[in-house]
Amino acid sequence: MLELTLTGSDHQRGLDHGRQFAKEIRDALASFKKTLPKENFAPAIAKTVEFLGDTFPGINEQLRGISEAAAVSFDDVFLFNNRAIVDLVDETCSDVAVQNPDGTVIVGMNKDRPAPMKPYDKHFLSRIYPAEGYASIGYGHVGRIWGHGMNEKGLCTAGTAAHPLKNKARLPSFGSYFVAPLVLSRCQNVPEALALLEKIDPICDSGNYLFCDATGDMAVVE
Repeated sequence: MLELTLTGSDHQRGLDHGRQFAKEIRDALASFKKTLPKENFAPAIAKTVEFLGDTFPGINEQLRGISEAAAVSFDDVFLFNNRAIVDLVDETCSDVAVQNPDGTVIVGMNKDRPAPMKPYDKHFLSRIYPAEGYASIGYGHVGRIWGHGMNEKGLCTAGTAAHPLKNKARLPSFGSYFVAPLVLSRCQNVPEALALLEKIDPICDSGNYLFCDATGDMAVVE
């Protein structure tokens, strides 16, 4: 499996991601754009970028780094990452958590789509050491800043997107895919993850999140 270690500021991590997978990102974007409806997404992108600039600017900075290093349009990278703006075919995935008698917990997540969508489904093992926040290990998507995993405090995330609903009427369109990396970098435990989630509004697609921390606390959020 591909491995990618990202360190430093949000922008620097985006640059390193883009350099490592420049060709793959260009191929993925070319394929992704063929699936898009004939609409002008620029106004929705601009409004959402502005919202993130005021709330979670690191997301924009990572995406700018990817677009610069891979020499692709920022709007294309943004739409590729934030599909809440676009009404696309439903996707599915599932997760499970099992607590052993000794208190240890196993968390698993499965990408159970009907079929792989190349080159979308190119994943890598991610090791993230942000300049600010908690380090984490997990999986990532080429060209995207998504990914579930576990941070240095023992907080785990997993997620499902079984036939997610879209809410295109809400702008800015904050996609749920951004939740996991935010939680892993900012939260130490399940209560902190839930508190962060309550502050994010709007989230413009549906899905479930599973959180589990080092104390054995678990929660599923719909």
